Amino acid sequence: MDIRDDPWAFGDRLAWEGAEPEGDAETLEVIARLRRHLAPVSSPEQVIHGDILPNVLLSDRLPPAVIDWPPYFRPVATANAVAVTDAVTFRGASLSLLDAWASADDWKQLLIRALLYRLGPTGFFAARNRLMGSLVTHARRVGPVVDAVLALGEGRPSGS
Repeated sequence: MDIRDDPWAFGDRLAWEGAEPEGDAETLEVIARLRRHLAPVSSPEQVIHGDILPNVLLSDRLPPAVIDWPPYFRPVATANAVAVTDAVTFRGASLSLLDAWASADDWKQLLIRALLYRLGPTGFFAARNRLMGSLVTHARRVGPVVDAVLALGEGRPSGS
C-alpha cells in the first residue's frame, strides 16, 4: 500500500500524510479550506475498503457483491465517511446523512479527510488536463458538503 502511485493513493496521502496538493485554482481553494481544519485523529487504524459506495453491487435476491476492493490502513469509520461524502456529493443524498452516519469520536475529522481523499484525484487530473465526467464539476458541487461538514459541532444543522 505504501508504494502505490495512482490518483487515489495521492488523495489518501493528501488527506492523511500532508502531501502537497495539485490542481486548478478552484480545487486548490477547496483543499486549502479543508486543510485549515485538520486536527489529529485518535481512532485506531485497520485495513478498510477505501471506495465502497460505487464498488458494491446490490440485488433483491442476492447478497451484496464487492467488485473492487482498494485497501487502505485507516480508522474503520473512514470507509463510512468516504461513502457518505460520496453519497451527498455525487448521488444527491441528503446532507443530513453527515450527522446520521456519525460512527466515531473523530467523525468530523474523518469527513474532512474523506473530502480531501476525493479532491486529491480531482486536483491530480485537473493538473494534467484530464478532468472528465463528474470530476469536471467536483470542486463546485462539493462546496455545500464542505460547508456542512465544517459546520458540524458548531450548533448549526448540517442541512437537508
